[in-house]
Amino acid sequence: MKKDKILSLQSLRGVAAISIAFFHLNNNGYISYFFENAWLAVDFFFVLSGFVISLNYSEKISSINTFYLYQKQRFLRLYPLHFLMLMIFLGIEFLKLFVEIRFGLVANNRAFFNNNTTAFVANLFMVHNLVIPQPTFNYPSWSISAEFFTYAFFGIFILITKKSKLFFYFIALVLIFILGYVLFFTGFESDNITGPARCVYSFFIGVLTQRSYVFFNKSNIKILSTPSVLMFLTIIFLITVFGHQNNGFIVFMPFVFALTILLLVLTEDKAFIVRLLNNKHLVYLGTISYGIYLIHALVWWFSSMFLRFVFQVPVSIDLGGKATAVTKNIFLSDLISLVGVVIVVFLAHISHKYLEKRFI
Repeated sequence: MKKDKILSLQSLRGVAAISIAFFHLNNNGYISYFFENAWLAVDFFFVLSGFVISLNYSEKISSINTFYLYQKQRFLRLYPLHFLMLMIFLGIEFLKLFVEIRFGLVANNRAFFNNNTTAFVANLFMVHNLVIPQPTFNYPSWSISAEFFTYAFFGIFILITKKSKLFFYFIALVLIFILGYVLFFTGFESDNITGPARCVYSFFIGVLTQRSYVFFNKSNIKILSTPSVLMFLTIIFLITVFGHQNNGFIVFMPFVFALTILLLVLTEDKAFIVRLLNNKHLVYLGTISYGIYLIHALVWWFSSMFLRFVFQVPVSIDLGGKATAVTKNIFLSDLISLVGVVIVVFLAHISHKYLEKRFI
């Protein structure tokens, strides 16, 4: 794959991470309303990961030794920042316990109630989405847990099917069909059953998308930017109208994401959409997207506490007990969102420069 195609996909990763950050804030502003269904960007991540991992590692995983090296690289990419954020959120639990004992103020999520010892150990070994029914500590990291073990499953799958492409495609299609059938009725949740199933389902759709790209690329097929632009508009429309977790038809969204990725990587280099996504600032946003994804929940927690206790801003409590400061002024809410995202991006830059790059 040519470098510009990689850059365009990298930019999409950054846009998806920002979308999820806005979705999790939900402070009742116009921005929050626009991104209220952006949770589906997680499934875009899964599809994109399947595409990129298949592109880079399908031919490299040929033995137990190469599988080990592949999984080690994936671990070193994910674990350092995950561990750091886990320790910070553990510190928050101790802070809540101190405030509860010293001042008698009980948090909406009591100290070490959901974020207990079992949850900590599960997060420490990055198996939390496999064994814990709800997200704990740094709640966006549930998908990191699911994805890490999907990486392992993919590597084993490549080793088992390496002698037969027909067997590879047959099993992959059967897997997608079965998981899609189940998810149609369960919806897309983040529990320890649906979460891993959702990840494997979308990831393998991405894998087959990459194989389709190889086929079309060998045929030297190139398209203009119009189909890609139309697919992006279609995604926005579908997410806005049908983006509800209990809507069974959401199960088809990963295919829409996959088709969008396929059209983009087949789009000619001079097309507007490719040149736009190759913008260096968008590309860098994609480069630090992992930090954006793992850090934003911490920034939202601190911003909510600051607004709540310093400026006496009222808070909204969701079903999980998460508190979000909500102002009555919509424009002020949007300003808080924008400032918060700027802080998230800055911290993600610091994380990438001083932590993640040391292990990549």
